[in-house]
Amino acid sequence: QGDAVQSGGIGRETDEALADAREKVLSVIESGDMPQSENGFESLLVEGSGCNIEKVEERAITLSQLARVYRYIQNHCSKDEWHCRIIGAVTPEKANLYHTNEHVILKATKERQCAFVEFVARSAQVPRWFVSHWWGEPVID
Repeated sequence: QGDAVQSGGIGRETDEALADAREKVLSVIESGDMPQSENGFESLLVEGSGCNIEKVEERAITLSQLARVYRYIQNHCSKDEWHCRIIGAVTPEKANLYHTNEHVILKATKERQCAFVEFVARSAQVPRWFVSHWWGEPVID
């Protein structure tokens, strides 16, 4: 029953796990323990990154990979003047997956023509959770 949907929201254990995951992502972001890149996507990578993952269901993104994406957004959206016809200048707090797809994912994966997770992962990554989301929500949420 721990993952059961309750009236008014998701199950308590699931809600707590998602809150814990968000805290872990924020912790990695705030630690500054990520390589910095002036003009490329190197800050999204760790040693040995880049692989082919045949099964789509094994293309989960990890918390540390997600944190690297958000760190990239923090470092680049204002500096590179990301702009959106709806909200104007994009800030790290307002950057959503539409912005991230345009300015990060498509550009980072263009050369290899691969899934983003194949760009940042070392091998297949089997998910423990599936989280559905709307692309218009801020990435940090």
